[in-house]
Amino acid sequence: MTKEELAAALDGSQYNPGVNMIPNRLDREVKASLLVVAYGASDNLLEFEGAWHDEFDANDECVVMIDTKGPIATEREDSDDDETMLAYLLRKRDAKHYVEALWSPDEPGNYSWIIAATVPAATFEIYEDEEHFCRGIVFSVEDVAKDRA
Repeated sequence: MTKEELAAALDGSQYNPGVNMIPNRLDREVKASLLVVAYGASDNLLEFEGAWHDEFDANDECVVMIDTKGPIATEREDSDDDETMLAYLLRKRDAKHYVEALWSPDEPGNYSWIIAATVPAATFEIYEDEEHFCRGIVFSVEDVAKDRA
């Protein structure tokens, strides 16, 4: 499965709080294809599903660095031991790509969320009833491994 095929399969989805965006019937294939879906949820979350599964607080705007292991937390707890903190800092320093979530952006379509990334991505539309809710993205972990152009 390609990122374009998955985006086409998700395009036109209805927002359903608390329910994964990727249908169960596609979950195994999406993970095997190393694809990741990123989308906004509620009014304050950036969600990742597929090869990675994570969520981040995204009040108004959120930028999350990513590498081949997944999204990188914006901050670490002071209670982390030195080895854990060093691994985190090195990972964050070496990350070449990011995903950005914008809440209520000033763009045509009146979206609640628009998700963008520095890695090549295919887009899809999520609706809430008949209104635009989110322009989500699908990208490949393999593309994350490539250097940013």
